[in-house]
Amino acid sequence: RFTADWCGYCPMMAEAFSTAREQLSGNLEVISMHASGGLYFAPCGELLNYYSITSFPTGIIDGRERVGNSSNIEVTVKNTIKAVNNTESMYDVTTGVSWVSEINGDEASVDLAVYAKRAGSYKITALIVEDNIIGYQNGGGSNYVHNGVPRVAFTSILGEEFTTTTDNEVVKFTYNAEIPYSCNADNMRIVVYIHEYSWGS
Repeated sequence: RFTADWCGYCPMMAEAFSTAREQLSGNLEVISMHASGGLYFAPCGELLNYYSITSFPTGIIDGRERVGNSSNIEVTVKNTIKAVNNTESMYDVTTGVSWVSEINGDEASVDLAVYAKRAGSYKITALIVEDNIIGYQNGGGSNYVHNGVPRVAFTSILGEEFTTTTDNEVVKFTYNAEIPYSCNADNMRIVVYIHEYSWGS
């Protein structure tokens, strides 16, 4: 969800995505990429260019389906669920991820094990996101609750390439990063997503 705290329409998409997540029984991970403003996340700029984002809010589901904002939240919910269902029908689930993470002072580390059911070329992106950030949001007031805000990118935001040469292969990664002083470690979690190169993309 590409957003900014000055965007007065963005709280509507945030509510729509939250409702869609509930209706999908949690089968939707919402990452709130702030392109500018108080929660600006610098790597977001690369994604803005990659997806040709020109207005906020804009949703991208699984890197494939674009969801625009509507003044009717239920329309956005419906479009989001449809986009999730469309992307799920495009491919089999072929990867799984497990990890162990640790925070020591202002340093975070994570050891990832990626299981790839099928040999092929992949990209992995690993982020730390923070929930329950209380702050200003145009259209939401000064005590708005921001969730799923990226704070640290362990990898390139566009993903780190890796290849498996045999089916059912496990690939391991270790990442370290410094946590911004403004983060609350109790509200942070790790989000990892993997894309497989297929259908020419």
